[in-house]
Amino acid sequence: MTPRSRGSFGASPWSRRRGLLLDLGIVVAGAVLTAAFSLVIEDALPNHSADRVVVVRWLVVLVAALLLLGGLWLRRRRLAGRGTLYYVRALDAAMGDGHLSSFQQASKNAHSDIRVVTRWLTRRPDADGVIDVADEIASLGRDLEQTMNEDDVSTAFNLAPNLLNPVALAVGYDLFWWPGSRLEEAPTHDGSRLRPGLSWEIPSRPLDHGYALDEGPRFPREEQLELFIGEEAAAGEACLVTARLTPGRDFHAAKVPVRYRYDVCVPDQAVEAGQIPRLSRPVSVQTQAPQPGQGPVSLDGTRQAAVHPARAAGLILRAVQQALHEHHGSPVLLYFRVPKTVQVAIGWGLANVVSEHGCLDEACLYPWNRLIPLLYGQGADAGQVLIHRVHRSQPTPQVMAHRARTGDTDPGLERELSAGGV
Repeated sequence: MTPRSRGSFGASPWSRRRGLLLDLGIVVAGAVLTAAFSLVIEDALPNHSADRVVVVRWLVVLVAALLLLGGLWLRRRRLAGRGTLYYVRALDAAMGDGHLSSFQQASKNAHSDIRVVTRWLTRRPDADGVIDVADEIASLGRDLEQTMNEDDVSTAFNLAPNLLNPVALAVGYDLFWWPGSRLEEAPTHDGSRLRPGLSWEIPSRPLDHGYALDEGPRFPREEQLELFIGEEAAAGEACLVTARLTPGRDFHAAKVPVRYRYDVCVPDQAVEAGQIPRLSRPVSVQTQAPQPGQGPVSLDGTRQAAVHPARAAGLILRAVQQALHEHHGSPVLLYFRVPKTVQVAIGWGLANVVSEHGCLDEACLYPWNRLIPLLYGQGADAGQVLIHRVHRSQPTPQVMAHRARTGDTDPGLERELSAGGV
């Protein structure tokens, strides 16, 4: 797939008028062609009252036919570029959905159709602080796959996720990525104006046994997103992979016994080797494509560090793959503050992108056995760090809680936990 980014979600008034004029032109060309062709047939049949063929009639038929074929070709190309918007939502029941109406409004002009696949997640955490929604997310994924299979593959597929971050990781992992598919950031209201989100592709290329990620596009004056690796003085062997790209609460490693840290951010100050930055700059990934020579402007009008979401997804994916590869057998905890499209892309990459290590070890090939996504709770659970079981390949909630609590694995004890013996 060719990496592209598009700065507008909706269509301009001229784009809408152009579509109407194109459809009207096809109808008129068809009518003229039908009328003129009847006159040509009249010339072609024996006619003893006339001794010549009207050349103008043949010219009218030829021009009308060319206009009709050209209009049909342009219309098909236009529909292929617009495609279907798939709005996929899975949120906690205590949360509201502030994006659906914006997507519906924008898709009227930007897409030929819209499909909605949604779930409200009502599961509450168990006594160990684990929310198990793996079955609900598997059902969501099946519905999304079925809906996409029923669509016209000659048109574009545009995925607009509104998912809890751990859920987006699981949805992306099981997602079949049709060539030319795009991820759509949510548009936002700026007064009476609908401000578009960024539309982008995962910059990947096929290999014999998977995909490789390309570097991806850059914003003008883009900041350097970096991966920092450090080690803490903690018991156990747990790894923590964090990414700080959007505003929100920082995760404090003291809440779980973490020994190895992998942190992706734009640092706000100089950092020594082997250290994790205490402060990071806010990163803008939900902007219109900036003009040449200008940095992006965030939704609230402030200047932020510019990083294209495709590049962010690639670096975070590399951090997760590196943690899995370098610490075989250790639980890998994930806490990401990233846009939902980036989280979907990371999940897709875990299933499809061949790591730079080329490792065929079971620990790298089956990541869900060791991944433990973390997220702060909502509603009555606000402020609590909750473990999310979002994929059926993950261990039981009891095993996940044990690993997060101790920072280690114990195969014998985990078998008892899985069997309900402890």
